[in-house]
Amino acid sequence: MTDLFTKQERLFILFLLAGIIMGGIVKWYRSRQAAKLDLVYRQQLAETERQLRRGAQTIDSLLQRDSTLMLTALPTETASNVKLAGRSVTQAKRRVATVVNVNSASVEELMQLPQVGAVIAQRILEYRQLHGPFKTAEELMKVKGIGQKKFAAMKPFVRIEKE
Repeated sequence: MTDLFTKQERLFILFLLAGIIMGGIVKWYRSRQAAKLDLVYRQQLAETERQLRRGAQTIDSLLQRDSTLMLTALPTETASNVKLAGRSVTQAKRRVATVVNVNSASVEELMQLPQVGAVIAQRILEYRQLHGPFKTAEELMKVKGIGQKKFAAMKPFVRIEKE
């Protein structure tokens, strides 16, 4: 009987079959590992959701107990060694937004409004001195530097009262 394949051809075919079998084993192993990782990921996600819900409930209960509305506008920590877009962040200041009567507020009190710094607070005072007390909250948009977005952030904390 004559051989169908030479010795080298038989070794090559054997090598190919071994490669196919090994590839199948690797694919099977990876699918099992992916299923295990998926389960771990789901468990971590569920725990994170539980923690977020607990935190939200705590915040809600604190807001309901407290009659004055206070929100943190900027982070409480100072970032000394943090780099953002290749530049170091020097310091983040903590600010708390509170309800402010814009017709009687000083610069410092106006700076408690969200997105209002010293420059905008000074412009509000100058506008108030030139035009008299604000009649509506929307009148703040006439102050240079206060557009629709900034006004939308400020509006919940703006109170208009006669002096």
